[in-house]
Amino acid sequence: MSNPVVFISYAHQKGLVDFIDSLKHRLTMSSDPIATWRDRDNILAGARWDDAIDRAIDSCDAMIVIVTPESNASPYVTYEWSYAFGKGKPVLPLLFMGTTKEMHDKLSRHQLIDFSDEKRPWDELVRDLKAIFVDRKPTDTLLLPEIAQDTVYATLEPVFKSPLPQEHRPRAMLDKLLSLKILTPIQAARLGEIYTKSLSKP
Repeated sequence: MSNPVVFISYAHQKGLVDFIDSLKHRLTMSSDPIATWRDRDNILAGARWDDAIDRAIDSCDAMIVIVTPESNASPYVTYEWSYAFGKGKPVLPLLFMGTTKEMHDKLSRHQLIDFSDEKRPWDELVRDLKAIFVDRKPTDTLLLPEIAQDTVYATLEPVFKSPLPQEHRPRAMLDKLLSLKILTPIQAARLGEIYTKSLSKP
């Protein structure tokens, strides 16, 4: 079974990028890695971002909503978690700033994890996500025909052999994978994370 994927829903605001980077690192580097999907990492310039987000939510296994006053007021964030609920996806609110009183009534009914304090419960978050995935049914979102797999490997080979700095390779691989036009954003993100880990091993 491939690693589960969590869609990260948030409002673009100052001071949140570093936290989400830490969140992605904690999840992908846990003992049972959890892949992540974030718009700025997975939507190419010129792409229809609304279609990309719908496809990503369709394909994800769960959603984390980063709760801030800005996200509570954002129609885009509200759309994302509403769409996820409609698709039967588990939604986990993560309180980063503000109070629960500001949350939408439907979202506030779901148990949240409080990250508003400096002592952040990373272990609790990973534990709760893994509990969500215990009964997760295997999906075929990463399964590709053999000929498509051969194409993927051939497409990524120039990246493997390029002199690109390590930190630039994940984005280069994602761009290559999406250029094939035979992969969904989630498939591309999963494959990209797999190859990124293989490249980072000594």
